[in-house]
Amino acid sequence: MIMKYTVIFLFAVSAVLSACGAREQSLKVKELNTGAPESFVNVSSGYVPDFSSEWWNVFDDTALDGLIREMFAKNYELEDTYVSLEIKRAGVKSARADRLPTLTAGVGVSDTSREADGGRRWQDEYELSARASWEADIWGRNSSLVSAAEYDAAYAGMTLRGQYLSLSAELADRYFLYRYETERLGKLTALEKLYEKLVTADRNAFKSGLGSLEDIYESEKKLETVRISRASSESTLMSLREEIALMLAIKGAELPELPQGWHVRIPDVPYAIPAEVIAARADIKAAQYAIYRTDRQLAAAIADRYPSLSLSAAGVYGSDSVSSLIRPEAFAFSLVADALFTVFDGGKKRTAVTVKELELDSYILKYRQAVLAALHDIEKGLLENAYREKSLEELKRTAEKNRSLYELGSLKFKGGLIPIRSVIAAETSMLEQEISLLGAERELVSARISLIRALGSGWEEKYIADKSGDGK
Repeated sequence: MIMKYTVIFLFAVSAVLSACGAREQSLKVKELNTGAPESFVNVSSGYVPDFSSEWWNVFDDTALDGLIREMFAKNYELEDTYVSLEIKRAGVKSARADRLPTLTAGVGVSDTSREADGGRRWQDEYELSARASWEADIWGRNSSLVSAAEYDAAYAGMTLRGQYLSLSAELADRYFLYRYETERLGKLTALEKLYEKLVTADRNAFKSGLGSLEDIYESEKKLETVRISRASSESTLMSLREEIALMLAIKGAELPELPQGWHVRIPDVPYAIPAEVIAARADIKAAQYAIYRTDRQLAAAIADRYPSLSLSAAGVYGSDSVSSLIRPEAFAFSLVADALFTVFDGGKKRTAVTVKELELDSYILKYRQAVLAALHDIEKGLLENAYREKSLEELKRTAEKNRSLYELGSLKFKGGLIPIRSVIAAETSMLEQEISLLGAERELVSARISLIRALGSGWEEKYIADKSGDGK
């Protein structure tokens, strides 16, 4: 009787201790901070970014919007990462289930040989049982493992968020590169025709004694250079179509025609970027969750070194006949309390704690490196955009001067003041400058995308929720 009350008392005490047995976060984890400045300020005029909306809308391009949304629906990499997230979420449910009692029921039938009346006889035995067992979470091991699983799922969620941003930025960059190459190809084709005219003009001038072989060789060399560039541009366009199709999980031949020509709205740079964007970046959040996960795993490893207490209860009906099985006299009930502790394991559990401590230090270092990299990405992005804007303005002024020289040369040619070669040369120079200007605009768009990628965002949560069914 005393033993029964002792076991019941252990049940009650274990439940109370389990409710408050989890180890707190280590001091290293509590003192984490990004060390970011109050804000990132850009000297140019711009706008305040809205990180809750799809970033590519700043380009006001419906074709790009359609491609990105199609990629979100079909891309295999995103789907695979989402499956990994679902696996982690299932792991959370499994870890939570480990904290609950386990209840089993069974039915047994056996034949037992026994001595009876000077001989051995076989006797049937029937059993109907129900058993419940529970490990008391006195030191917080199971609760720490639940928290670790939750942080692991959060880490997977941030990985998926980062992939949404990364893939959308890559697709946008390839899309604008495709449009740039189509425009560049058109200008290279026009430039090729001009150099063909220039070669013809140089040959005619040489035949008439007014030109030199050097002029012919120089114009022919430039013509070949343009032809090589044009062939390279055509090859790049085919490669870009294949890359875009791959991101959309379709064959290149199935990709519909993409918009051509460089008619792109280049958005302004944000004039002020709040420092909170650092903490909200998916890679920074993922690095934090990796630390929290490892800290909880460390707590579980420490708790695993302490004695464990498991409690179980069983109720059994047993009889030699089915008709007398469900009777009070055939019922037996038991309560069992087991306290287990490791006497010797060769230092295995102590080593497990050391490993988790080292892993925690490693993830803290990775977090700090991720923060520094994020700061660098944003500062570099702002500087890169400022440099590209300045270069673009200078190229625009140069392009205007070349156009003016060409127009002036055309007037002189019509007045008989200069030969046709000078006009063609001025036109080729103007067209080459336009190609350089086009390249500068393309580089500026790429710099805009890189900056947006560095800033991170929060719009991905909507797509993840829709895929999970939570957004319906």
